Amino acid sequence: FEFSFGAEVGLAGLELETLAGEAVDIAFERPRQMGKDFSVPLPALEQGTYILKWRAVAKDGHVMRGEINFTVTG
Repeated sequence: FEFSFGAEVGLAGLELETLAGEAVDIAFERPRQMGKDFSVPLPALEQGTYILKWRAVAKDGHVMRGEINFTVTG
């Protein structure tokens, strides 16, 4: 899964859940350096809708959170 931010951030957390709220193990390891672009390997996923929840820290220490919803088909 590849995603980007508009400015460099420290990716502090990443969690994957099914639409029903079940956690999916992605073995996330926090990157040691700040960056704009990230690539996170995901396990083979069954069909369905998933929510990728992220936490990032800006250079000034501001913490940001967000979610990315996506659907796996066929």
